[in-house]
Amino acid sequence: MIELGRMARTWQEAGRELWGLLVGIGAGGGPGNRVEALGTDLLGEIPDLRRRRELLAREGAGIERVAWMVVSLTMMRAVKAADRRLYARLIEAGVDPADMPRGEASDVRAWWEHLTREQRRLYLRAFPALIGWADGVPAVARDKANRFSLELRLGELRERRPGTLTPFEIRDLGRLGRLADKLASVERDTGQKAYLLGLSSTLAGPWDRHDKEVPFAASMPRFVTDPTKGPDGRVIIAIGDPDTSRHTGIYVPGTTAQLDNIEGDVDRVMSLWKQSQKYALKNEVSTVMWLGYDAPDGIVADAPRNLYADAGAPKLKKFVNGVRVGQKELEKHLTIIGHSYGSVVVGEAARQGDLAVDDIVVAGSPGMHVGKAGELGIGAEHVWVQAAEGDPVPNAGRIGHGRPDPEKRWGVVPNIVPLVPSDPLFGGQVLETDTQGHSDYWNEGSKSLDNQVKVMTRTYDNFVPTDDPVLKAD
Repeated sequence: MIELGRMARTWQEAGRELWGLLVGIGAGGGPGNRVEALGTDLLGEIPDLRRRRELLAREGAGIERVAWMVVSLTMMRAVKAADRRLYARLIEAGVDPADMPRGEASDVRAWWEHLTREQRRLYLRAFPALIGWADGVPAVARDKANRFSLELRLGELRERRPGTLTPFEIRDLGRLGRLADKLASVERDTGQKAYLLGLSSTLAGPWDRHDKEVPFAASMPRFVTDPTKGPDGRVIIAIGDPDTSRHTGIYVPGTTAQLDNIEGDVDRVMSLWKQSQKYALKNEVSTVMWLGYDAPDGIVADAPRNLYADAGAPKLKKFVNGVRVGQKELEKHLTIIGHSYGSVVVGEAARQGDLAVDDIVVAGSPGMHVGKAGELGIGAEHVWVQAAEGDPVPNAGRIGHGRPDPEKRWGVVPNIVPLVPSDPLFGGQVLETDTQGHSDYWNEGSKSLDNQVKVMTRTYDNFVPTDDPVLKAD
């Protein structure tokens, strides 16, 4: 650092001398000013570089930590290039993404709570995408960050001259506009605050279609069936604050879910919230639409693959842990509801252990990567299953996502017949369902919807037998 300081001051002095020489011969002094400015910029960076060196020395220079330091330095440089005044305020206030924990949601929450009000405000202003996806940060702050990101992106696209938008930008403008309208309509229809807990429309995943507007590494797989250009997008929306709710239901959608068509999935969590008012007070319930993963694009080519669930399960667990950290109180009740391929993601997350939920509900499940409900880690009595008449997905998906009963053998030969949650041998509690097909489990006024809500609001513990979830008759 001492040598860097000397170098910076040398550049300053050289720039001033060059300026004097150039002016003395009647030439412009611009080159001298630029050399001096380089020295001044370097001097300004030295305190930040020194602090980063001390962080690495104190915490250890593991690969992940060094990588995050590089990423955070890049983020700081981007702010500096876009807004030097904001950058100066970040330095003055001690705001740096490198300080944010990258591990447990509880560590993120502790970090956030120790920030000053000014530091929080600056993180939201300078790094909205980072805070918007940070599991452990309060829902109120995440909502502010993501709404700011939404406004920035919409403003950027709307200000462009007609005819200059790429096909992907036209697509993005349309779906983000619809998202903004949907958030407003949810609040009108429910009288509850809609929290935007995650939003990404421009970050490409490994299975998004590649084109010139969205750069991809050459090694990324190209086996996609979605013909639209650019990322599918990720989004998380909550009706009511999950940090303060007594009952929280997290809905995970399945195949073909993306930012472009998310309105239907939001309608489902709105139906869950509205029906919950039959069993709980208005501010006691939060329902969440979690599309925090890249869902399969095609039913035939993509849905049978495990890789979407393998990638999505850790993200789901992190989000659930973040909700739990925000709730703090142990008596809060959390239910996760997986539809179609969403139940595969839920099953994979639960199979890995430590999925911090009280109840699991699956509807139209093609399998959960386990052969018995007891393998999901919350007790078979808390695994609830719906399979409507005419829903082809449970049988169609069992080869790809069903698993055999680990306890059943034919003599010395292990069982190889894959089970899905709606099979009696799976051991879950099969709920009465009065809807038809794969997509109507959330129809208003249906027993299918009411039974999900009964589980979500934990009516089985309220000592009112008529409120208990209704099981399918044998």
